[in-house]
Amino acid sequence: MNGKYINGDAISPAVEEGLRRIRLRRRIAFGMFAAWLPFMAIASVTLRSEQILKYVALTYMGLFALTGIAYGYSSCPRCRHLFFVSWWSNGFARRCMHCGVPLSGIPSDS
Repeated sequence: MNGKYINGDAISPAVEEGLRRIRLRRRIAFGMFAAWLPFMAIASVTLRSEQILKYVALTYMGLFALTGIAYGYSSCPRCRHLFFVSWWSNGFARRCMHCGVPLSGIPSDS
């Protein structure tokens, strides 16, 4: 094993791969959020037609919503429940809301 343990159980390579996938989805969703203003500023300068600009904005918002849904409703690779949702939702959680596996894959000392 790689020496990483959660509650006495070793983190399997499959769980590490699943956590890596959730972290990638997080980066993509936050990147889409951060890129909204620069993207629309560039699009408004290059696209002179307001009609086309509306469709570009709606397409971008749709893609942003899809990436947010894919990120927010990711299942935990360890317990198979939704990672960020239990009886309440926390999209910024650093641990699974059910089994407590950290998103970083590195257990804390506490």
